[in-house]
Amino acid sequence: MLPVKSVLASNAVLRPAAGEYPLLLPDNSTLINLSAGHAYELEPGVTLTVIGESTEKTAFALEYGKFRLIIPAGVDYADLKEHDPDLLQGADLLVLSPLDTSYIPPRLWIQLEPAAILWNSLELSPFDSAFTTESGNNFSLSTDGTSVWTK
Repeated sequence: MLPVKSVLASNAVLRPAAGEYPLLLPDNSTLINLSAGHAYELEPGVTLTVIGESTEKTAFALEYGKFRLIIPAGVDYADLKEHDPDLLQGADLLVLSPLDTSYIPPRLWIQLEPAAILWNSLELSPFDSAFTTESGNNFSLSTDGTSVWTK
């Protein structure tokens, strides 16, 4: 078992539903509640921001220098665009799953012109040039905050 000092969680995870509390914390750990719009500094210059929430879903932006990784996680595309129109445009990496393409056509994600798309599902990717998490595929991303390298 790995020791856990802190747990970052959004309101979508922390809200009790029908008397159930989905998050059980290890003893002696600290809960850090990430609320929408608040940037949490993970390390100097590296921030994690909740950019949108819906029932049981939370979208995140991870930023380091000029590098921006976006994880919509099924949060409504229109809500994300309304929150911060420039945030999605030109992201360095979009991490998408079937939750993100079930109601939004893949072409809309492609129109954002991300440097790369990681298809985070074992299901067949609707993106021709996406990196995938299929069994046996390795994905590596490196950044210095300005440039991004993927393989």
